Amino acid sequence: MLANGTIQSAAHHLAREHADSEPGIQEIYLFPNEEEIRLIEIDSTTSPNEAITPFYFRSDPAKGLPYPTAIALIRPEEKVLPPPAGWGQWSQAARIWPEESD
Repeated sequence: MLANGTIQSAAHHLAREHADSEPGIQEIYLFPNEEEIRLIEIDSTTSPNEAITPFYFRSDPAKGLPYPTAIALIRPEEKVLPPPAGWGQWSQAARIWPEESD
């Protein structure tokens, strides 16, 4: 994990780590924020959801995570659900995994 850098670069690194360790992940989206990493991971093996509810993690610079992080897991068919309150709209998110070169 990155010891410092931008939220976007840290999010890309985290997304690659998650995708490498979880074979059910099909896509990962980053929602813009200047203070925390906000990811929605599309995973065909996760349990069904009625709403997108993120898990929150504190920053841990000693372990290389310089930003607080919020991660939500949803099934592919749940991508029609609205993002968590305050995250904006799906149209504002950037797909960061798979990367264009993947």
